[in-house]
Amino acid sequence: MRLFFAICLLMWVMAVLATGCGQKVEVFRGRLIEKSEPGVSEDASPLPAEFLSSCGSPMSLQLAAGLSHYQRRQYDSCRSLLEGLLGQSPSEWRAHYLMGLLDYNGQDFDRAERSLLAALRFVPPQKQCRATIYLALGMTLERQGEYARSKQHFITVLRLDSTSVAARNGLDRLTALTIIEP
Repeated sequence: MRLFFAICLLMWVMAVLATGCGQKVEVFRGRLIEKSEPGVSEDASPLPAEFLSSCGSPMSLQLAAGLSHYQRRQYDSCRSLLEGLLGQSPSEWRAHYLMGLLDYNGQDFDRAERSLLAALRFVPPQKQCRATIYLALGMTLERQGEYARSKQHFITVLRLDSTSVAARNGLDRLTALTIIEP
């Protein structure tokens, strides 16, 4: 029994230490595992940033480094790299998109909206790329309480990508809110 207690205590300490370092962890069946980032949730980025490599021209080294820092949750260094990149290439839509995700994570939704709108201004005409940005905008506006504008962005996503589960879920959430709210 003491050994079991000691193992549980050790697992708890490891979880606390890992969480303090910015990692999301949980204990599952006696093992400490890192939690994967959820797809779309209240406290997560609106979307994963991995799609950036599939839209438009190849990524610059600076943008790839920024993405790498973002994925490792090194947000300050990511922001620094992106600000430098935007100083050199103000029309780099992927840098604006990542800045929007950083601001969404930091709950600065006004700033996130501005960055995402800038990304939308410069993004290539590929439907999936545009749908991804509209989805992030919809989620950002939803968090700001601007439900009508958010709903319009979710509808736009579905026009561009009728299979978007995240946009459909967003519309369902907003529909439930409008039923509850007068």
